[in-house]
Amino acid sequence: MKSVILSSSDTGGGGRAAINIFKSLIISDINSSLFVKKKNTNVDYINNFFNSNNFFFEKYKEKINRNICKFENKKTFSYQSPSLFPTFQSKKINNLDCDIIHLCWINEFLNIEDIGNIKKPIVWSLCDMWPFTGINHYDIYDENASWRTKNFNSLNKFSLDKWLINRKIRSWKRPMNIVVPNKWMYNCVKDSKVMSHFDCHIIKWPIDEKIFYKKNKSECKKKFKFDNNRKLLIFGSSNGLQDKRKGWQYLQKAIQQTETEFDLLIFGIEKPANFNLNFRGKIFFKNKIYDDNELSDLYNSADCLVLPSLNDNTPLISQEAQMCGLPIVLFDHNGLSEIIEHKINGYKANSMDIVSLKDGIDWIFKNLDDDQLNKNSLEMSKNIKLKFIGSEYKKLYKNILNR
Repeated sequence: MKSVILSSSDTGGGGRAAINIFKSLIISDINSSLFVKKKNTNVDYINNFFNSNNFFFEKYKEKINRNICKFENKKTFSYQSPSLFPTFQSKKINNLDCDIIHLCWINEFLNIEDIGNIKKPIVWSLCDMWPFTGINHYDIYDENASWRTKNFNSLNKFSLDKWLINRKIRSWKRPMNIVVPNKWMYNCVKDSKVMSHFDCHIIKWPIDEKIFYKKNKSECKKKFKFDNNRKLLIFGSSNGLQDKRKGWQYLQKAIQQTETEFDLLIFGIEKPANFNLNFRGKIFFKNKIYDDNELSDLYNSADCLVLPSLNDNTPLISQEAQMCGLPIVLFDHNGLSEIIEHKINGYKANSMDIVSLKDGIDWIFKNLDDDQLNKNSLEMSKNIKLKFIGSEYKKLYKNILNR
């Protein structure tokens, strides 16, 4: 039983998810290979799908794609992909020595038609909503969402969304095996015009327990020069504070109203030149971290992770932080709702409610002393270790090949 995992990159949330899936398969004795469009790391088991990383025209293609998406005038805050340019890679994929093609985040690597031309069985672990929506990677998901089967015919005849969804329907005739990390995404897939007829499975993201585990907090704080006598809240946003989907606009108002004393770390970006915030504690910035061991130390230096995202699947950082024993404060909506249990290993704030978010942060810091929140986070994250998730994928692979 052999599989090939395809991912656009080996960095970012989608790339790191692909690496973790690869690790989980290897530890479960599945012969697997990992190929990326653009290799950014020097990890030896990650392979370039192409002979060179010299993509001269890529920046122009991305610019054209972005400008085309503007015609749709979408109000949601999301990365967008029209999958406009052909990639002509299906023949090479079909010639790979494997039984299963396992897709992760593949935008700008494979286009819609290329995916449809893959003849081998496909497993697709969805990192976002794009595979079953239009141009948006995160789209509106209420009952009136146009990507839902019952609403699809209401889409404007000349809509980019409708054009993209129709391309997916026409191209993806062969059965696919869709994997999602939560019930919310499962329900979205089964209600979508594009993927409702495909088999869908819930398998969480695997996390490497040899990297992400509980460490000595004082030592980790010392490494980053954080005050050991101060509580630390962390917030991540690799696309900057202007990425409205990540919810900084809610968090900045909430922390100005909190009753408890703490410092704040914003990681994934450098400090913006015009940054100014009236906040009692210190605010630290940490640029993107490409070393998972350093990221683990960063989680372990903190006391709480906050996820005020407006729309999210199951962010990888939420599971990594839990493996390090961190409680989480988040909004109780979409994929975030299933990450924690309220007041057991975190706090569910009312959706897009600044006061409720503030209350959640205060509640966590007032209840940290007995260490039960940390113990609960560690206990409830046991089922996302590599071997456990790898065995889930192994069962899925066997079922596919035995049909």
